[in-house]
Amino acid sequence: MTRYICLHCFHEWDSNTTGRVLRCSSCHRRQGVGYDKFRKAVEAAKSAVRKIAESPPPHRPPLDVIGDIPDALGSVLDVAKKEFPNPLIPVTLFKGILTYAIKELKEESRRQP
Repeated sequence: MTRYICLHCFHEWDSNTTGRVLRCSSCHRRQGVGYDKFRKAVEAAKSAVRKIAESPPPHRPPLDVIGDIPDALGSVLDVAKKEFPNPLIPVTLFKGILTYAIKELKEESRRQP
């Protein structure tokens, strides 16, 4: 079983079907990609947000963070650009990745004593 996520509605599902892009079982758009690629991008975004938060005011991102973001998001955004002609998908995807990252960081901070 392989885990997938839809780049349109962010629905997650498992499937035995293999392929670069699958049809979402929720919104039925052909925008499902491997969840591992998406997670890699979310983890990179979390790292970038942490570094920005830790930097001294006015919270300018350190140069190494700016350099890491294209590499980390590259694989997911490449799939979005190649497979989907809609120019808004990369923007929506980037927003979704940051939303996931910030949500997970908030949950992590609540769990810490």
